[in-house]
Amino acid sequence: MRRILLPTDFSPHANAALSHALKFAHAYGGEIHLFHVQMPLGPTSPLIDEYPDDSEARAALTQIDTGGIVDVRQMRRGVTIGPTIVDYADEQDIDLIVMGSHGRRGVPRLLMGSVAEEVVRSAECPVLVVHGDAGGDDALKYDRLLVPVDFSPLTEDQLETAAEMAKRFSSKIELVHAIDPPTMPDFYMPAGTFVLDMRRVTETVYERL
Repeated sequence: MRRILLPTDFSPHANAALSHALKFAHAYGGEIHLFHVQMPLGPTSPLIDEYPDDSEARAALTQIDTGGIVDVRQMRRGVTIGPTIVDYADEQDIDLIVMGSHGRRGVPRLLMGSVAEEVVRSAECPVLVVHGDAGGDDALKYDRLLVPVDFSPLTEDQLETAAEMAKRFSSKIELVHAIDPPTMPDFYMPAGTFVLDMRRVTETVYERL
């Protein structure tokens, strides 16, 4: 994970994510790409050289302190933040995206969506989402890594990434697999048969784990 992308909107959530990005850059000897998507505010025209607040965004991007880590600072215009981030990650062959989440819930989430969720679903590389202001020393320890597995072809890649992280950060890996029992009326599946089947399923899962 030598090429680390940090999308930023200069919020406290993005600043918290920066701490994690720097830790990964130190651990892997990598570089950080600081990336800001500048969205148009109000009417714009192709004849206008800059969106409103372009200069402020460039200045804010320049002022981010990476503590001596090699970095690349880029700003792009876009009307959709998530896809713009994913496109940049693909173009630059990014190994890891680290980004903050505003943690919106309820109506705000319904109306504004979640950029972090969109990136997680669309990006080809691993994505580390930092919730709230989780940038303190305790949040940067990575003592325990939880790896949910479903035994699909992607599981091997999950374990490879987790194992590499565990080596870098001296972490303990915990594997978990969730069993979703079928919901059927007793009329169709008597309790005895249901319990017996679930025991077999559970035993199989433990063997695979």
